[in-house]
Amino acid sequence: MKKLKIYSLAVIAVLVLFTSCTNNDDDTNFATDVEGEWQLTSLESVNPYDFNNDGQPTNNVILETNCYLNETIVFNPDNTAVLKGSSYTEIIAMLVPGTTDQYNYAAGCINEERIITYSWSVDGNNIILINNLDARPEILSVQDKQFSFTTQDALIVRKAEGGTIFIEEDLKFTYTKE
Repeated sequence: MKKLKIYSLAVIAVLVLFTSCTNNDDDTNFATDVEGEWQLTSLESVNPYDFNNDGQPTNNVILETNCYLNETIVFNPDNTAVLKGSSYTEIIAMLVPGTTDQYNYAAGCINEERIITYSWSVDGNNIILINNLDARPEILSVQDKQFSFTTQDALIVRKAEGGTIFIEEDLKFTYTKE
């Protein structure tokens, strides 16, 4: 009977040890999967717009502006990350002559290199990304080698007359690991 108790305790100890090691291994494997370059593959507005004036409004800001084509984030093995951007867009709304509520748009892609550094860690299937400028954490849920996050009021369109803000809404950024 005493041997049975010792054997039972040993089995429980091994199971606890195995379970805790499995969780760490999963985080380690996931961290290895995160490492590398991720490409911005989608930039979606809340509402569809025809910024390129082709007659077909979409939510796809990349397609509508032909901008943000080389945006990447690289997750390094030392738990640092670097976001590299090469452009942004400025959009102007111009009232169509003879109307009071119809607009044409002029979307200009401004080439400008920018680099933002982060630190990162993993928790389950989430990446915890911390901006080194303001230490604000962002939790990114990864599914099928993609993660998304939404930035409030990131899409700004100004009126041609006076430059006042005409549209201001959230943008959803989606990055994919190639």
